[in-house]
Amino acid sequence: MKKLIFLFLVLPFVVIETQASSLSPNFVLNKMVKDRAVLKNIEIEGTVTDLRTHLTFRDITKIDFLSSKMSSQIFGAAGESLAEVNAKLTEIHPMGIAWYGVGMSSNPVHVKEFLDQLGITFAEGAQVKLKRIFSRPVWEMGETSTVLIEKDQFLFAGYEENHENGYEAEAFSTVGVSTRIPKTLHFRKGAVEVYSFELKSAKVNQKTISMTPSSRTPPPAFIKEWIDLVH
Repeated sequence: MKKLIFLFLVLPFVVIETQASSLSPNFVLNKMVKDRAVLKNIEIEGTVTDLRTHLTFRDITKIDFLSSKMSSQIFGAAGESLAEVNAKLTEIHPMGIAWYGVGMSSNPVHVKEFLDQLGITFAEGAQVKLKRIFSRPVWEMGETSTVLIEKDQFLFAGYEENHENGYEAEAFSTVGVSTRIPKTLHFRKGAVEVYSFELKSAKVNQKTISMTPSSRTPPPAFIKEWIDLVH
């Protein structure tokens, strides 16, 4: 079945408008990426709600973009540990790569690696066009698969696979000086919304970020489903 993927990556616009009119779209886009401060690591904590049972749990995920490693701890409503997961970002489910990898990283090399992992490639010489979505100017690349890069910020708004599984972000939060990440997300499985995620806190570019060893205890079924979906 053909994949349909929507990616919204937003990067800063660093060339003034009078210059942009005389420069090629590829030059301006590369300038945006080059001048972006690299996000080295991030730690996000959020509350996940199973929309079918209304059970909630806490997910704390740490990502080291320099090594492309991630570690997630999941806790129940009473603070009990339910599961731990460690993996390379490129080894996890495409939904997780889309959310954790492309959406969070501002390193253009890593972003390209994650896009390649998702099967999103562009033919040599693919046209880059400047479009307007609502009141926002957006760069568009590609034909069958589309990457949209807004000029002013960095965020990831959604991902769809086979029209059934995917997620959409409704709100965003700014962490640190300029890193914007999804704050409210809804995840679908089999075309049905099954989980919602609400961001509670986030930290970026910590001096040290420790990964938690994976637990050998099997997680509860509804936690395992969440892990299988995004990890």
